[in-house]
Amino acid sequence: MKLKDLEPYVNEAIKLRSPNQEKAEAYGEAMSAGAKFPAIKLGYWPISEKYGEKGIVDGVHRFIGATY
Repeated sequence: MKLKDLEPYVNEAIKLRSPNQEKAEAYGEAMSAGAKFPAIKLGYWPISEKYGEKGIVDGVHRFIGATY
């Protein structure tokens, strides 16, 4: 899956978790240097009108880091 294909999985529930920007930047720098990271995990949670039913359940910092 390409990075752009993950964008629909970044929703308000994920944004509420307030990702650590320093951690995401460090991951981005490491990725640029060739470091490999575990896959980003997508999943489902109880359906919510506000947040939908799917999203990134593990790897938000890796996703943000990859966008730098």
